[in-house]
Amino acid sequence: MKQRIAAVWATAALAVTLAAAGTTNEIVVTATRIETPMEQTGSAISIVGTEELRQRNFQTTQETMLFAPSVQSTQSGSPGTAASLYLRGANAGHTLVLVDGKRVNSNTDGAFNLSAFPSSAIDRIEILRGPQSALYGSDAIGGVVNMITKKGAPKAFGGQTSVEFGEKGFYTGSLNLFSGNELGDLNVGLSTYGLSDYDIAENYGGTEDDPYSGLSFYSALGANFLSDGRADLLVLYNRNRNSVDNYAAWPGWWQVDDLGRIARSEQWIASLDLSKPITDRYTQKLSFNLNHGENEGENDGAREYLYKTWNVGFTSQSDIELTDSDTLSAGYEFQRAEAENDGNYTVRSRNQNAVFLNNQWNLNDLLFTTVGGRYDDIQNLDGRATWHATVSWFAAPGTRLHSSVGTGFKAPTMNDLYWPATPWAGGNPNLDPETSTSFDLGVEGTLFDERLVADITYFQSDIEEMIVWAANGVGFWTPTNLDKADISGVETSLTFQPTDSLSARLSYTYTDAEDAATGNALARRAKNSGSAGITWQCGNIGSLYADYLYTGNRFEDAANTQKLSDYGTINVGARISLSDSANLLLNVKNLTDKYYETAAGFGSIGRIASIGMEINF
Repeated sequence: MKQRIAAVWATAALAVTLAAAGTTNEIVVTATRIETPMEQTGSAISIVGTEELRQRNFQTTQETMLFAPSVQSTQSGSPGTAASLYLRGANAGHTLVLVDGKRVNSNTDGAFNLSAFPSSAIDRIEILRGPQSALYGSDAIGGVVNMITKKGAPKAFGGQTSVEFGEKGFYTGSLNLFSGNELGDLNVGLSTYGLSDYDIAENYGGTEDDPYSGLSFYSALGANFLSDGRADLLVLYNRNRNSVDNYAAWPGWWQVDDLGRIARSEQWIASLDLSKPITDRYTQKLSFNLNHGENEGENDGAREYLYKTWNVGFTSQSDIELTDSDTLSAGYEFQRAEAENDGNYTVRSRNQNAVFLNNQWNLNDLLFTTVGGRYDDIQNLDGRATWHATVSWFAAPGTRLHSSVGTGFKAPTMNDLYWPATPWAGGNPNLDPETSTSFDLGVEGTLFDERLVADITYFQSDIEEMIVWAANGVGFWTPTNLDKADISGVETSLTFQPTDSLSARLSYTYTDAEDAATGNALARRAKNSGSAGITWQCGNIGSLYADYLYTGNRFEDAANTQKLSDYGTINVGARISLSDSANLLLNVKNLTDKYYETAAGFGSIGRIASIGMEINF
């Protein structure tokens, strides 16, 4: 408690001293489902932009988000294996992941593996914190991550290609082509990524390498019609292959070499978006989406498991300007989810229908409010109503207050409900959805013509009916609605650009995430986490960057008997201009070769220094 109070007062003092010039005005879409200036949104939101993705040479979307406030991540294995994202201390399955606004969370485990998703297809990422079920339905308890893909460009033809090689058999390569004219635009890309000289179990006596490789392709086609109409078609394919190890025999928890175990994953994402202004004040949007994934495990040539998921969806959204200062968005959403576990699920599909309303109101460009609600009717579950309200208020020149309050829920996954019964485990079709009520309040201040921006936000969330897999009295494992979690904390961020060529950012988050019944900390949530980064544009020569990422002590288990040590990693790199179209790439990830574990028994990769080339045409 003393740590929390100290963090609140220190960061509050910092933010309150900043009051002078205006605020940032980036356009975001995730917070309201329509394009809205960031300064008008009361919800807490962070953006990973195009330039940052390019400068820091991120390979997966998991890497890109770790520098945002209130984001923590764990990974059970090498790159490409399952990575869990904890947003504001909520569970991994409590973050809804979207691609161009379409949900991609798994029907089987409820989460999305960001480690296996390439960053090469992404133009920007919006990280929306706090419950958003009133906008997006199930899974959005901790927040929403929306990955917005690259689109074409209004030029006849252009492109970019890059290749990079480094330590531990690291390699990556990509090719991106784009074109456009008054009729439409096209962006296509192909990328590959791999790592071969790495052993998950090295710290526990392992000697076998656990290589990883990934391949992705995407195509984004846009067409303009009827003067102001727009159609966007996205097709994205992603494939990954991992060599994985096995757990040591009980009571061990560490990894041991397994020469014949392999994990494969494959995903198809397709969507079609149509938008057409009907009048000056009414725009109609229609979207269709298809998402198919497969996860397969093999041991010594024999299949261990095969999970398949399908999502088919349709959304109709009407955006109506009731007045010059009042906009209403109303819509209907249908989702059909299917899952298959080697054909063994007793129920393999469920349908979901939902209606939603969201109203935005602007008072003299000083006060902005949002009020919304949604009702979800999910097959074989009770209907669920959620709501939210936000406010953004320019209380003084350069000082903005922002706040949000709302509810969230997460429907039980197909694994939770229908896991095939065995003598030792089985699903529970009588589960209720997990629910949450959350609140946050923050202040943002700016100085020096927006060159310095600081923000501090307090957040609090109560999550009930949490689903827990546990053994009953006779050793049979099944999920039940047992747990309740109390989560609170403070997230802070500061960005500073003293000159046009130099920029820096700093973030710190204090998170107190506890099991309400026991008082124990929730597993794998660090109380203290933060990051720092600096970028220097060296004229026509190129650019340099340096980043530091810190994660504090946390517990591996719910009983808080096994502690994971804190760690900090440093990444540095340079982009050196060789000509108007060619750049030399130099990167070092984990500069000090720090060993750490985000999940017990799974060792970190260590330092990787790499060199590459990028050509633009």
